Amino acid sequence: MEEEYDEFVDRVDEVTRLIEGLKDGSLPPDYVDHRESEINDRERKKAEEKKKAEKEEEESRFDKLPKERQEELLKKVEELQRNKERKEKLRAAFNAHVEEKKNKATVQGTDYHAWDLWTPSDEEDELYNNLTPNSPEFKAMEKDIDERHAKLLRSRQFAERQRVLGNDYFKGKQYAKALQVYEEGIASEKSNMALNANAAAAALKLGCNIQAIEHCDKVFSIADFCFENKPSTIPMRLKAFQRRATARLALRHFREALADLEEAKKLAGEGDEEVSQQILKAQKAYDEHKIAKKLKKVLDGDDLSESGEAEKLREISTLSKEMHAGSGKKAEACDKLAAILGDFENGRIFSRECGVLNKVLQLYVESVKGASGQGTARKSALDAIRSACSNDQNAQYVCDYPMFLDKSISNFVKNEQTLEEDFAFLGLLHACSIEAEPRKKIAEEMMRAGRAGGGGQESAILKLCTFIKKDTKSSILLASLQLLGNLCLHNPFRKALVDSSAETLWQFVEKALEIISAKDLVGIHEAVGSLLGNLCNNRRVRLMFAERESSLKSLLDNARMAKLNKASKERFPKLLNVISNLAVEEANQEALCKLGGVLRLLDLLEAQREHSKQIVGCLARLSKVPSGAKTLVSSGNISKLFGRVRGGNQQGVPREVLDPMVRVAANVIMKSGVEVETVSDCLFPLGFYALCRSAITDPEASDLVVGNAALCISEVAKSEAVLAKLDAEGAIDLIEPLTKIAHKRQGGAQKNAAIALARLAKCGKDGRYIEKLREHHAFEIIAKYVKL
Repeated sequence: MEEEYDEFVDRVDEVTRLIEGLKDGSLPPDYVDHRESEINDRERKKAEEKKKAEKEEEESRFDKLPKERQEELLKKVEELQRNKERKEKLRAAFNAHVEEKKNKATVQGTDYHAWDLWTPSDEEDELYNNLTPNSPEFKAMEKDIDERHAKLLRSRQFAERQRVLGNDYFKGKQYAKALQVYEEGIASEKSNMALNANAAAAALKLGCNIQAIEHCDKVFSIADFCFENKPSTIPMRLKAFQRRATARLALRHFREALADLEEAKKLAGEGDEEVSQQILKAQKAYDEHKIAKKLKKVLDGDDLSESGEAEKLREISTLSKEMHAGSGKKAEACDKLAAILGDFENGRIFSRECGVLNKVLQLYVESVKGASGQGTARKSALDAIRSACSNDQNAQYVCDYPMFLDKSISNFVKNEQTLEEDFAFLGLLHACSIEAEPRKKIAEEMMRAGRAGGGGQESAILKLCTFIKKDTKSSILLASLQLLGNLCLHNPFRKALVDSSAETLWQFVEKALEIISAKDLVGIHEAVGSLLGNLCNNRRVRLMFAERESSLKSLLDNARMAKLNKASKERFPKLLNVISNLAVEEANQEALCKLGGVLRLLDLLEAQREHSKQIVGCLARLSKVPSGAKTLVSSGNISKLFGRVRGGNQQGVPREVLDPMVRVAANVIMKSGVEVETVSDCLFPLGFYALCRSAITDPEASDLVVGNAALCISEVAKSEAVLAKLDAEGAIDLIEPLTKIAHKRQGGAQKNAAIALARLAKCGKDGRYIEKLREHHAFEIIAKYVKL
């Protein structure tokens, strides 16, 4: 304070002297300018010194920060720089891409300039260029680094939250909301592949096919420009190819869709079932599109080679025009259409392409709304639609038609149609439910209709179940069984049926068992067998059978009757499938063994060798319990099994039964309670060693088969007496393949192979096995898996 006062007094004195000097002429004229310049220089130096002091203080503050905090800031800067470098790389790649398009004069489609994925501001560029760990700017910008990094993280976190929220909306079938949320996330993080792929899926559900294609295109561009199509991008690119193909199919861009699916196949691999099915579906749609173009030529008279078809096609066109007539005429037109389409595949394709199928669907929906007095029109329309739905594309078209499933199933549940209409309705839904996608839609609508109608989730399902009884008209019974059997392939539908009361469910099962036992319903046995087999994939149903041995006995009896009756050749495998599914449960394994299931199946094997795989599979499950394994190993039954499986083949068991036969052998050794030496005395003369060797040396065998075969060898090798038998069979040759299994296979197969190797080390008296194990470095594997 005193210093400031003194400075003020000095300045007052100086001003006074300046004024006096100017008055008396003692100061030169330029003195004032000179003095002002000195003052300005002093102020500038003072400001510079202050700034330098602040900078030094800021830098020293960074140096005083804890090491962990300094490292944290360094990591943040590195991430910011990587983000900037990625954007610059993207900008360069995209500019090259656009230039290439311009040179080829093919620039079209989405305007990717609008993304601004690659344009950090000039301010950001300057920041990134200056931020090096030892630069003063870095040391002085701790707060700014934190803020910029936090902004980057907020963008990513918001995008992730929107992805999760969008997924929730998507699962709840709120597709418009899901799309909106996904796109909000994309706005926050434009280079997010998952959000674009999900947005494409939501757009597809809304029928916004162009929008879906644009989002898929962005996935490819992001994967290419940002990530250079690294392997980590394959899952997203695969989804994008599949979804873009779906959108292009909907737009009838068939060749482009097929090209996308071929790219998807390259990414997914040859064995991918989903992509393979998509390709088949797309190719079929393309083939039908070409057929439709050809049919138009036929109809126009341009192709005279198909004059017979032309007459039918003209009749379909005429019937299409009659759909505008009165109600009676419409019903008559539908009846004629059903008759024509019954055995005319090209006519079914044409019915969709020319719009007559659409008119019939419209007629049906309007007739349901009209309710009373429309029964004839409804029945005729259903018959025509059913005939058209022998074509897979038509089945999908019908299930996608607005309000059709909703109105038809609602009408069925409310009992507002005749028995003839019920038959036509059930037959139509069965025809549509053969393919997976239409089946899923029908099953979901059947469940939803019950909820909407207030009758509980199962009301539509239980209405369908009321037809499952012996005294139902055979045609309606068959249609009901076929439809239920198909719908039970859809897990949620099967669960809805099973989740009804236990009493109601078992009554339904009992009625199905009565039908399969009835001699006068031979033609229906296959359908009820399929239904029961699909139902028995549910554990609750399987446990119900375990509590009712009489039902298990009925199945075994019916299987025996089917074996004896040549007319039941289709029924037999269905019954086997039911028994096999039931035998998953230990309680059913015990019960079936108690009922003589092992001996009955051996008997069936003798008469039905074409079903060897199924029968031996059942035996493998029954042998998992001691009673089943002991039955097989006693009274020469295991010898009968090997003999009947081989038939006249002296080379060993057929490859198709290798898996279940190895499982039988493993169970007999481990579960029968019989000493290893005794079991081995039974098995070795039957080709046991050759069986195990076939599985162990088969590169295409599954890990499960290989693991069980290795387990068999390791278990019998516990006995010194059996080791001698293995040596005599040439077990030294198993060391190399067992070592490969322990190196390359997964799970239990590795461990079982290592144990087998450890026990084979004791084989032979001359050290040959030890030397062989050393040669293949097997002791390292043994040490890894076996406690010595």
